[in-house]
Amino acid sequence: METYHVKSAPITPYVMLFVFCFTASISASCLTFFIPNMTPLATIFTTIIIGVSAVIVIRYICDSKYLFTLTFMHCQYHSRYGGWSTPWYNISQLGKAEISHQAGNSPSLGSVLNLTIMMTLLKTSAPD
Repeated sequence: METYHVKSAPITPYVMLFVFCFTASISASCLTFFIPNMTPLATIFTTIIIGVSAVIVIRYICDSKYLFTLTFMHCQYHSRYGGWSTPWYNISQLGKAEISHQAGNSPSLGSVLNLTIMMTLLKTSAPD
């Protein structure tokens, strides 16, 4: 049996290049417009710093948010805040993750994340 690791899609180099070019062109335009007496070398240097900073921020924001490990024995969820594990016999249904907006019953909840991975975690984690 193999172990599968499922995680969110990574950011491609083309997206990073687009982010760098977009922020560099906007920052260069703003710098030359608002500070016309800035030297070209300082404008280029500042533009490069802003572009690289934007790429770093986008990489940090879009870092993998979830990671599942699927083995023959269990399904395990990992995140930077913790995770959980459950054996396959506790999973009754696998489905597409959805976000549903519930109105009326609990307006304070706003949107409720309905993962439709119906697990009986209470049964496995409840003390006897």
